[in-house]
Amino acid sequence: MVTKQRSLPRVVNIDDLLALAKRRLPKAVFDYLDGGAEQEVTLRQNCEAFKQVTFRPRQAVSVGPCELNTRVLEADLAFPAMLAPIGYSRLMHPGGEVACCSRC
Repeated sequence: MVTKQRSLPRVVNIDDLLALAKRRLPKAVFDYLDGGAEQEVTLRQNCEAFKQVTFRPRQAVSVGPCELNTRVLEADLAFPAMLAPIGYSRLMHPGGEVACCSRC
């Protein structure tokens, strides 16, 4: 499968990405990804808790060598990130979970 390369407009923060997604995605897909379950109580609480955190990025700070390799369920992973099957993933990409995993 050949993927078309797109250049992103200037994106500085999550709100910029949210606005971009809202413009590009069908409404039903955006609402599914952006929303929460039922009355969205947990979503609101998580957003409020996140507002209490201040990130202070420090670029060009030596942290020494990093080793990200790990082992999960008898499989060696070079990067400790996993994608759980979430259902409806084909709303985001025609290949669903398979397309996400094929890049690993």
